[in-house]
Amino acid sequence: MSKIRPRIALALGGGGARGLSHIGVLKVLEKNSIPIDIITGSSMGAIIGGAYALNPDANALEQRILALLKDEKIRKLEQLITKDEEEERLVVFKRLATFISEVYLWNLSAIKGCMMDGSEIDDLIKQLVNDKMFDDTKIKFACVATDINTGKEEILSRGNLRKAIYVSSAIPGVFPPKRIEEKLLIDGGIVTLLPAQCAKSLGADLVIGINVDKDIMPKHFKHGYDIIFRADDIRRHELNLLKMKTADIIIEPEVKTLSWAHFSKGQAIIKKGEEAAKNLMPQIKLQIKKIGLKSLIKNILHYKR
Repeated sequence: MSKIRPRIALALGGGGARGLSHIGVLKVLEKNSIPIDIITGSSMGAIIGGAYALNPDANALEQRILALLKDEKIRKLEQLITKDEEEERLVVFKRLATFISEVYLWNLSAIKGCMMDGSEIDDLIKQLVNDKMFDDTKIKFACVATDINTGKEEILSRGNLRKAIYVSSAIPGVFPPKRIEEKLLIDGGIVTLLPAQCAKSLGADLVIGINVDKDIMPKHFKHGYDIIFRADDIRRHELNLLKMKTADIIIEPEVKTLSWAHFSKGQAIIKKGEEAAKNLMPQIKLQIKKIGLKSLIKNILHYKR
C-alpha cells in the first residue's frame, strides 16, 4: 500500500499588523515542501489566508502586501498607535465619540457609529482577492466572523470571498459590520482569534496554528478604563488559550510587543514569522510523519479485515 499523507491545515490567527507574520510562516512551509490542504483564518488571518488560498505563492503575496501597505488609507490606521494597547483603545473611543457628536450635530441620519467607513480595509481585500468566490480558491478556505446579535461564531466558506474576509476583519468601532445572509457580522477575533476547531471541522488531520495574540503583561493602572480594558484583554486571552488547544502545533512569532496597527513594520514582522517557522520545522515534519504512520497502520489493519 502507498504511504498515506495526513490532511494538513493552517489556522491563521488575528492580530492586525502582527498577522503579517503569517506570510513568513507560509514562505518557510513552501521552502520545506510542506503541503497545505486547508486554510482557516480570523481577522488578518482571513485576509492573508484568503489571498494565499487563491494563489499559493508566498513570495508573490509578500510583494503584493508590502506594496499595498504603502496606501495612505492603511497608513492612517497607524495614527492610532500609542505606548500601550489600553491607551490605543481610549484614543479609538475618544475619536469615535467626537465623530458621533459632530455627525449628530450635522445630520442625525448620517450616524454610522464607526471611525472609518470600511473602505480602508475593503480596498486592500479587493486588490488581493478581487471579486472571486470561495469555489475559486486552489486550497480549501474558510474564515470566521462574529454574529453581533447572537455572539456566536459564524464559519464562512461559500459565496463572495471579499465580503466574507471583510466581515472577518472588521474591527469593532473602527470598521462597520455588514450583513451576510441576514446576519450582522463583524470581526471573527471577538469569539475565535485562532480558528483551529474550524480547521478540524473541515477534515484536517493535523492543524498548525499561528498565534499572534498579545500576552497579558504587568502594567501600571492609572485610570478606571485601564482596568476595564485589561479585564476584556484577560477574557480574550483566556478564550484564545482554550481554543488554541485544538491545534496540534502552535507557531508563535515574536511580534507580541507590536501594535495591531504597526503596518509600517511589515517587512520585519514577516521576518519574525519566518524565524518562528524555521525553529519549529523539525517538530512539524516529525508530527506529519507520526500522523501519517498512524493513518497508514489504521488503513492496513482495516484492509486485512
